[in-house]
Amino acid sequence: MNSDRTTKGEANGTAPAREKIEQPVEAESRLDTLLSALMRREAQQAEKSPPPQEASPFDVLRDQFREELIPVFEEMKEKYAASGVMLSMDVANFLDGGRQIEIEFVREPFIIRLEGTVTDRAIAFNEIKSTRTVDGAITGGPMLMTRRLTGEKFRGFLCERIATLIKSVLAANRVLSASSTR
Repeated sequence: MNSDRTTKGEANGTAPAREKIEQPVEAESRLDTLLSALMRREAQQAEKSPPPQEASPFDVLRDQFREELIPVFEEMKEKYAASGVMLSMDVANFLDGGRQIEIEFVREPFIIRLEGTVTDRAIAFNEIKSTRTVDGAITGGPMLMTRRLTGEKFRGFLCERIATLIKSVLAANRVLSASSTR
């Protein structure tokens, strides 16, 4: 047998050559050196503070609701109450770690309720239009993109929904006026 531990087939070139096996003392010494280097590196990494984890898009949006969007909503709620438009928003589920948001717009006799599910890029709403006496049907509603959402964009979104509500009220008033003049 060869001193470098090759087989007969390897010696005559018919089998692939294997890596030369080191003597046990050399192999153990080399392993000890590698393990020492690994342990030093791990100790150095442990001393360093871990890199800050990037906040999830949900956590960022939760903070944005608390700091910016809820105040915008409250401001609009106050402003439009004088015109008979009542606004309410329930974000408790979302702020507590869930994914649901509800916004309601009321101008008698109509109600528009948005039931939203928060994703990592948007809030997808179902829309329910109803009155106090007639149940509404659930339809696909608007989507509010959250990637570059600002207080002003949220304000614009709310204004569009309020405008939809007012158009429903005006259309109903036209129908009522037309039927009373006949």
